[in-house]
Amino acid sequence: MLISNLPNLPTYLLVNAQQPEPKLIGWTLKWQQKQLIVKAQKLQPHQVNLEVAGEQRLVQCLQKSPVKLVQIDPALGAANLTIWAEGCKQAKKMIFLRAGKAQKLPCLYPFRWQLKRICDFLTAGILLLVLSPIILGLIVLQWVKSPQTPVFRKQWRVGKRGRIFELLKFNFLPPGDRNYWQNLPQLFNVLRGEMSIVGASPWTLAEATSLQPKQLNALPGLTGIPEIKPNLAIDSISAIHSNYLDRWSLDKDLSILLQAMPKIFSGSLN
Repeated sequence: MLISNLPNLPTYLLVNAQQPEPKLIGWTLKWQQKQLIVKAQKLQPHQVNLEVAGEQRLVQCLQKSPVKLVQIDPALGAANLTIWAEGCKQAKKMIFLRAGKAQKLPCLYPFRWQLKRICDFLTAGILLLVLSPIILGLIVLQWVKSPQTPVFRKQWRVGKRGRIFELLKFNFLPPGDRNYWQNLPQLFNVLRGEMSIVGASPWTLAEATSLQPKQLNALPGLTGIPEIKPNLAIDSISAIHSNYLDRWSLDKDLSILLQAMPKIFSGSLN
């Protein structure tokens, strides 16, 4: 087991401008069983060593490394998490937030979890088949409207067991527009096993830094109770997600999905 602060790996900083004295955050590295564990480390100003080509050097080091995946400390903050997520994407390495073990989750019961995943896969496949004319029409509309603009907008989100993945949305609608159709590409996230049809909304990197381990161990979903009951406080949403995980069942998923259907087809579900 090797703990290292190699000089050829650059040190990155997260500066919180809202604090009177900016807090400098770097990281230390530990290799363990083909995993790279990245831990946050507070730095003093004299320790700072930023380089213009730092991010590219990080990618090069990851590409040369034999590690299969990266586990990263949420305490690094959203800015540094984004740097590492982009670097791992280019180096084709999986990246996870370091989430503690949570007990009594559906994913710990193989049969129930596999049944849910099979239902997710079948539902996403059927919806993509049924909605394919609409999806193709929206893609063509985007190409006609702005040929140079990418069809999909990709955003970093946190999924099951802290896995960081790219959430897909159509790029022709502005961010924050409460229109379900921009979320249709997330059916591909479901097929790839990154999301479920029903579950907690995928957390942003900024949100994930303050979550409980139980919430980071769950597979996020396209829709859930907070979506069919809007204007809930953040504390209420967190409590609802925890309750959903503790009492999960296929019957509950079906009930939530049936309640969400009218909003889905009216285009008012975000």
